[in-house]
Amino acid sequence: MFASTGASDWEKKLAVGPLEACLMLDVSMAHLYKHILTDPDVQSYKEGRLTKIVVASLKRRQARKVAERQGRRPRGRPKKAQARPVEASA
Repeated sequence: MFASTGASDWEKKLAVGPLEACLMLDVSMAHLYKHILTDPDVQSYKEGRLTKIVVASLKRRQARKVAERQGRRPRGRPKKAQARPVEASA
């Protein structure tokens, strides 16, 4: 059986490994290394041969991403404009 990896487990930890970070953020390992760990705000360090990622820095990055998204138009194709009725000319 697998151990529980609920949110409460991560909240107690100061740092997590790459696999736990992927589960926490719901991203692939490739995305974690290519996009998240290259972000200067995300703090990580090596402990021996293990990589550890600071949980607080992941939470700050996530909050920053949500704040950046506020006020922008939604993703995807814009909705069609409603056609105005044509007035009959006399």
